[in-house]
Amino acid sequence: MTENLRTRHHHAATTRAKDGGVAVASTAWGLRLKGDKLFLSARSIPVDLFLDGLKRFVFVEDRQDLERVSAGDLVVAFGGTAGRSFTAVTRLAKKLETLGAAGVLLHERTLKDPPDKLPEGEGPFPVLIVPGDLEWPDILRPLLRVDPRLRGRSGDPERRRRRLMRAILDRGGRTEIDTNETTDTGLDLSGSFRVLVVGPLAPPSREIARKLEELVAADLMSHDPLGTVVSFDDVVVAIESIASIDLDKDRLASSLLLRARSLLSLGDVMVGAGRILTGTDGIFRSYREARWAALVGYGQHGPNRVIDFSDLGVYAWLEPIDFDQRGQAVTEIQRIIEHDVQHGTRLLETLQTYLDARRFNEAADRLYVHRNTLRYRLDSIRKLTGLDVQDAESRLVLEIQLRLARVRGLVPSDVKAEL
Repeated sequence: MTENLRTRHHHAATTRAKDGGVAVASTAWGLRLKGDKLFLSARSIPVDLFLDGLKRFVFVEDRQDLERVSAGDLVVAFGGTAGRSFTAVTRLAKKLETLGAAGVLLHERTLKDPPDKLPEGEGPFPVLIVPGDLEWPDILRPLLRVDPRLRGRSGDPERRRRRLMRAILDRGGRTEIDTNETTDTGLDLSGSFRVLVVGPLAPPSREIARKLEELVAADLMSHDPLGTVVSFDDVVVAIESIASIDLDKDRLASSLLLRARSLLSLGDVMVGAGRILTGTDGIFRSYREARWAALVGYGQHGPNRVIDFSDLGVYAWLEPIDFDQRGQAVTEIQRIIEHDVQHGTRLLETLQTYLDARRFNEAADRLYVHRNTLRYRLDSIRKLTGLDVQDAESRLVLEIQLRLARVRGLVPSDVKAEL
């Protein structure tokens, strides 16, 4: 009997059953966990033995995603893709069988009226049903070990992926990664990746940071089984493998924000999303963009938001300046702020108003000061910083520094901006 089950999904069925009038060539199996391994319900047969023809996973959320299915794929059907009844499920199974798929996996909760007992079937195409008392991550984690690309020969592939991604972030993406570090991870580092960062506005405790990482990892895995989550520089970094799954990026980012906010003791949070880029340099670059997007988003719009780097406008161009120059990026503005605090002057407000107005007389009118007073203040800024605000290049440097200082929360709240 065991030998028959090992091989029968490779051969045509000799018997076909009826389910609601639909001819099927499939068998529905419930799944159960035994330790850290998945078994078929009512049979002492592990799933990895049953699905020995599996080549890869394909995650689908609507019918259009089925166009990506090819021979050897295990289709993981989210939402209502598989339908709300077993009749609809068997129709989907029949379609996937014609495409040469290795099987379909769906959750019992998607069915309108799940039966107490699964219907009988004798076809070669397996329909795997996740029971209602299990969550997707409970099933996906052990199921990943079925895939020979991910199972590997030397330890947990998920742990190897985390180690690899942390090395890429630590090295700034610029150092060549040894081929030994990529072995048995299931990742193609020449492919495309996108990075999201999920972080609180204040560094969390170790316990809260661990819980946040677990929540983000569970959510990312349900979207992308090759995704990787690591904690880095007080934020949780989620690296999405675009080659593995191609879903709506905003859906994932919004879901991660909701996950993070479910930790009530975490306080306010931000989610930043980088662009889709390729290679190890691309992973690190996307990480920088995601960090910057979260920082700018908080400074411009407030907490508890998702901000995409592609939506930052002119602020996107400031990230390399801020990252590469570190503390030097706002030196002159800091001098002005310190001078105002020590001497009770209004040089920063004057600079901001002049940059907004772009005209000398209009700036004086907005500040309710005489033109000579404005000239005196601008000259004080020149002496303090060495930059003449009436010179085009100096004005550009001051404007960039002022934007960076505002993003970093250095500008007092009473200094308004139209930038």
